[in-house]
Amino acid sequence: STDPEIIERATIWRIEGVIGPHWGPDDLRLVIDFHLTKSRYLPRMETEMNYPTNFRAKILVVEDDILTAGVVVDAISSLGQVIHVETRKHAKELLLLQKFDLIILDIFLPDGNGMSLLQEIRKDVSHEGVPVLMFSNSDHLKDKIRSFEYGANDFILKPVHIEELLARTKALLGGRRKQEQLLSNLEQMTILAQVDGLTGLYNYRHFIENLRSRFSLARERNISLAVLMCDVDDFKQYNDSHGHLAGDHVLKEIAKIIRSAVRHEDIPARYGGEEFAALLWDIGKEHTLKVAMRIKEAINTSPLLRSERQPRGRVTVSMGLALTPAASPEELIQRADEALYRAKSAGKNSICL
Repeated sequence: STDPEIIERATIWRIEGVIGPHWGPDDLRLVIDFHLTKSRYLPRMETEMNYPTNFRAKILVVEDDILTAGVVVDAISSLGQVIHVETRKHAKELLLLQKFDLIILDIFLPDGNGMSLLQEIRKDVSHEGVPVLMFSNSDHLKDKIRSFEYGANDFILKPVHIEELLARTKALLGGRRKQEQLLSNLEQMTILAQVDGLTGLYNYRHFIENLRSRFSLARERNISLAVLMCDVDDFKQYNDSHGHLAGDHVLKEIAKIIRSAVRHEDIPARYGGEEFAALLWDIGKEHTLKVAMRIKEAINTSPLLRSERQPRGRVTVSMGLALTPAASPEELIQRADEALYRAKSAGKNSICL
């Protein structure tokens, strides 16, 4: 048919072919062959698209035309959970409560302009990076340009063509998924750069960086800061008699004890080899000693750290403590190291401040 109204309705209702009485057998055969060919190859094309099949998306459709909304929701429902609203107000209410993987938004809404809602979405950090697909029955170039200027990722003209909508939706969701995976990988890399691979405590670099930044902050706020240095006594002897694998288990157990003895705001770290450290925030002398005693007692009573081959019949540690005021972070570390040396010289398995 060449009737625009019939073509529009056929598109909305997903009627894939409309013929007229003047069409001959050859015309009809071409139409049938086309749709048979499409039915064979379209599913294959969809599976070959770069879209994660196990990804269940959450999609918001903002469209006041019931027919168009029905077509859109039906077309993309296989991709995940699709929520449809008809007004700008209802969309804003949902966006305050929920997060979405994709937003499909009409430019013209009964209670406002979709463009202004797009701008609000782009200003909201909670929806940062969420792709927005705009659609409209207006083919004015300025509407398309404004959509992209305001932050839209794609634009589709009405009437909506199912295959095009599905392809563009999958492309946007696939990009969104890749972005999330990239951010997740970046977070993992950041964690790996901060954490010791064996013990799971922070590493030396992260400890020193936090010591320097917190030292300055503590001085500005007149807050007390403490450094606890902890060294495993006779660890070389333990490794020689039990093997390095057993030595690794000892380090893991001690790290676990130190982590449980400090608070969330503190920085427990593996300082290097068999030496550990903890940066204690906003703490006085008495409580610093209590933390050290808690660590020492837990190590001395842990059944996993018993060893007849060690001088004291078990693994022990020596600790050195230092508190602010200090002239610099380096001085604080030096004082804690000196206290640790005194603890070792005093017979080990002891604490010095």
